[in-house]
Amino acid sequence: MKALVAAGLALLLAGCDVAAAPGGAVSMEPVGVAGPSETAVSAPPSPTPSAPPSPTPSPTPSPTPLPEPAATTAAGPPAIGATGLGQIHPDDPSTCPVTIPDPPFVPPKGFVSRPPAYYGAAWYGTAHLWTMLDKRGERWHDLPVDADGYGQKTFWWSADWPAADELEPAIRVSGRRLDGPAPPLTSLFPGTNASADFGTAMVVGVGVPTAGCWELNARYRETSLSVVVWVADDLPTPVADLVGARCAGG
Repeated sequence: MKALVAAGLALLLAGCDVAAAPGGAVSMEPVGVAGPSETAVSAPPSPTPSAPPSPTPSPTPSPTPLPEPAATTAAGPPAIGATGLGQIHPDDPSTCPVTIPDPPFVPPKGFVSRPPAYYGAAWYGTAHLWTMLDKRGERWHDLPVDADGYGQKTFWWSADWPAADELEPAIRVSGRRLDGPAPPLTSLFPGTNASADFGTAMVVGVGVPTAGCWELNARYRETSLSVVVWVADDLPTPVADLVGARCAGG
């Protein structure tokens, strides 16, 4: 009887998808539905705290040694014969650094503002002492010659010179040759004066011992002025011959 009841119950439950357990026990697990398998989900690994990267030290540049300064020698005065153009050659006037009056000096009010045009000259110097130079530089040709050398007159002006009161101005002119050995240039007579279309000037006669490149230095009171001139080695007429010719001509 129990067997029949169990069989009937099994049939009844078959329609409800209820499986009978062995020995008549009923299992409540659904038939045909697989239970989800529980997969253990592992927790994400805790981040391992990492120390911040140590900064890479930048290479310290080694100081570049400064070059040793070159030894310098104090410049002395230029050697005789040395110019910006090279050596001065006695037979080449282009190598003599003659003084060019550029820019020209403009004298104070009361003096001739510029030399008359036919001189082809300009003023050179300062208000305390100035002279008249060829615009291309002084090159002296055909000078008379005697025992003192080549003779030449030089003209000088100064705002400090009281011409009416100092008829024989205390001006001195000296000189040296730049392109070779020579005795010094000398003044032939004390300062005097002369008046012409260029105004009233102090006049000094000089004797140049040899031809060549010469530096003249004039000094009046507390002021000096230097100029460079070229003295040409022309065939000058001796002064004695000039005097003789003048006397012969009456």
